[in-house]
Amino acid sequence: MSVPSCVTDSRHPVISLGYLDTQAASVALNLGSRRLERLEEGGLRCSHKWEMRLWARRENGWGEGRCANRGNPDVDPAGRLPLAEAGSNVRIRAHNTVDPGFQRFRDHLLPERPEKAREFETAVGLLFFFLGFHVDPLSGQKGLGDAVDHLAHAPGSSVILVIECTVGSIDTGGKVGKLIDRSQRTRRELADSEVITVLTTAARRSDVSDAEVEKAERGDVVVLCREDVHELWAAARAGEGSTEVVRRLRQDLASSRVRRAEGRVG
Repeated sequence: MSVPSCVTDSRHPVISLGYLDTQAASVALNLGSRRLERLEEGGLRCSHKWEMRLWARRENGWGEGRCANRGNPDVDPAGRLPLAEAGSNVRIRAHNTVDPGFQRFRDHLLPERPEKAREFETAVGLLFFFLGFHVDPLSGQKGLGDAVDHLAHAPGSSVILVIECTVGSIDTGGKVGKLIDRSQRTRRELADSEVITVLTTAARRSDVSDAEVEKAERGDVVVLCREDVHELWAAARAGEGSTEVVRRLRQDLASSRVRRAEGRVG
């Protein structure tokens, strides 16, 4: 495997992984779930674990990646399709037939002005569906006003995500406390399952107060802001699934517990 090199482009910086054999290609395709700390040439850094976008041409063992937060995250500058669209994620491919280019989905998932709560809820459910979860969209069912927005089941495991969505402040109307109560109820009823609580917002992290995030972390709630949602969408298109998502959420929970133990969270 050749040494990775940085190919600089002001609009679409690309990290070339060189020519790969079959085994090396499989390793390269796993980079999307890991933090890229350093490249041999160029010193380019990716600040998030899931910022690598990966493409591959299986017939000749060629692969390349790109930093998702630099340039357009949804268009490969060389005209190649993302791996997921090239055949590994039939859920994404099927959705693309009814929403070409995912324009409506992306408008709802990453809105310019986060105002439409119902559309965001639906898009979040679709996102976890694209990531391989079996999603129970409770928010779309009448008569379930006290339920969370989604229950997402990880296939082949006992993991259940309890997901609540909001387009703004994560604790409006005491949302955090209510979500914690609902999760605890689910956990009691499903003692044999691992229940992970997720609060997703369309707001950027800089627009969410530290006090609200700390309140959520004290209740073992993972907060996903706009930047995190963007990374999950990139991960889905790179071929990642529920296993990688669950691993990340567990890591986020562990990190918040460490912060609490060290007194960095009240």
